[in-house]
Amino acid sequence: MEEIELLESKSVEAEFALSEVLEEVEMEEQDDEEAEEQEKQKSVSNVKKYLQSQIKEMSKKNQATEAMQKILKAIDTKSLSEK
Repeated sequence: MEEIELLESKSVEAEFALSEVLEEVEMEEQDDEEAEEQEKQKSVSNVKKYLQSQIKEMSKKNQATEAMQKILKAIDTKSLSEK
């Protein structure tokens, strides 16, 4: 009889220890998932910043091109008026 009670007691202890380990593993998995999500967000943020800088650069080039086109048009207009 004592052996059965001892085995039941050990079984309860083992179940408790197992549940603690499972909780810890779940918490670690959740931490890993959160870290992975943060990395994804950081990557998305970096890509977004890069694209914004490229758009800004292209905008500057467009403005420069437009300015040059206006200058050429002004030169052509002046050349035509001189003829």
